[in-house]
Amino acid sequence: THLYIGLESGCNEVLRLMNKGITAQEAEQACLRLRQAGIPFSLNVIPGLGGKECSGQHVQDTIAFLNKVQPARVWFMGLRVWPNTSLASMCREGTFTLSRLLNACRKPTICSVAWSWNTAPLQIPLFWTNTPS
Repeated sequence: THLYIGLESGCNEVLRLMNKGITAQEAEQACLRLRQAGIPFSLNVIPGLGGKECSGQHVQDTIAFLNKVQPARVWFMGLRVWPNTSLASMCREGTFTLSRLLNACRKPTICSVAWSWNTAPLQIPLFWTNTPS
């Protein structure tokens, strides 16, 4: 048994903005309960989900969240803005701004990372720190 969780962010502001219906603290408690029960789990993260407005906080909070819950695998997924969604509306209204790098992407990309939490904490991935604004 392995549980796949589509959290996308460890940042409360991003979770609220994306109507995830959960806080980072609630997600952390759930993940730690899974760990205590011996149920392995993976999390997905969408680096661009903070937009330019919440990017820094999204990165810091998500990395801290991942280091706390230590999932078996982390899936980094590219952000795709689908037509007729609340995110598309926010982009149109100017309340959510894609980075230039994400704005140039034509299709989402997926990168899987299996991390050895016993070795070292997860650091900020290069594609987050080198993303132009």
